[in-house]
Amino acid sequence: MSRSSSAPVNRSEPKALVNFRIPVPTNLDDQRELVMKLSAFESETRRLESIYKQKLAALDELKSSVLHQAFSGQL
Repeated sequence: MSRSSSAPVNRSEPKALVNFRIPVPTNLDDQRELVMKLSAFESETRRLESIYKQKLAALDELKSSVLHQAFSGQL
């Protein structure tokens, strides 16, 4: 039996989000460093998204192949 764990989802009231503040560095060098880090995250996210889509396509092909084999009596 497999067990899965998940983190609890903290749902906020929309009104609470109005007052939510995100600190932004005022120092220009800190801002540049932040931009570089966010750009790296963006690049990595796009790379992972591409891999994810390739794996989904491969799974669809595998599913089609297995179904074809099953219905043609090859399994």
